[in-house]
Amino acid sequence: MNAVEVTLNNRFTDQIWCKDKTRKGDDLLIGVCYRSPNSEFSDQRNNDMLCELIEEVRGRPLLIMGDFNYPGIDWSTSQGQTRDSQQFLNSVEEKFLDTACYRRYLQWSTSGSSFY
Repeated sequence: MNAVEVTLNNRFTDQIWCKDKTRKGDDLLIGVCYRSPNSEFSDQRNNDMLCELIEEVRGRPLLIMGDFNYPGIDWSTSQGQTRDSQQFLNSVEEKFLDTACYRRYLQWSTSGSSFY
């Protein structure tokens, strides 16, 4: 692996990115993001920046990982219990489902019933 760090234009606070070449020679963008569940850090502006980040990486070969802390999302029905969680869900579905294979993997719940 010969990954190179990448800086995106978006100002979402907790993110880090790199890129590496696939077997076909294409750039694969790899990112890790963290959205705090603390309301002091997860205000509407922060939520908007996360959705803008998703827009920025749209259409690229991509692996994105992280803890987005939206416990109110029921992925099986594509429903969010709050405005922020529905906005994030809509952004992910609009930007990724129409352009690429989209998979969601969960290992465990970090906050009680937030695991669907």
